[in-house]
Amino acid sequence: MTEKIEEINPTVTNPVEKAFGRADFLNIEEPLPIKKYIKSLKTDVYFRVLSGADVEDWDNSLIKIIDQPIGPPKMERDLMSSRTKWLVVCLCDSTGRRLFKPGEHGLLDKKPAKVLKELFEASQEVNSISEEDLNDTRKNLSTEPSLD
Repeated sequence: MTEKIEEINPTVTNPVEKAFGRADFLNIEEPLPIKKYIKSLKTDVYFRVLSGADVEDWDNSLIKIIDQPIGPPKMERDLMSSRTKWLVVCLCDSTGRRLFKPGEHGLLDKKPAKVLKELFEASQEVNSISEEDLNDTRKNLSTEPSLD
């Protein structure tokens, strides 16, 4: 059996090599929140290392569904406050529990821009997300969203 595998793919040295499987993925531990010193606040702040569901929450916060008098609802992009919407998903206490509920970005919108910028940059660093990554998400939302 090994000879046939080597004939098809001569780089295979161990045909029974174990790959990272389903159980391995399911056993990945949730990361602990990461504490960062925020200079403008003169204190430490905790940030969540985001899961796929957290990123989806943020993506969904950038879409507004508008009921129409006739026909199906319409979806529109809502890129206003995209940074504070991001912070709503990222900011947490030392146990990883979010500090803000979805939709509470307005509570952060009126805070000093210098503080928000520093919080946003720290959250990007914690989650290895670049400004380019976030801009790509915004661009992807620049086409008309669909409810289909």
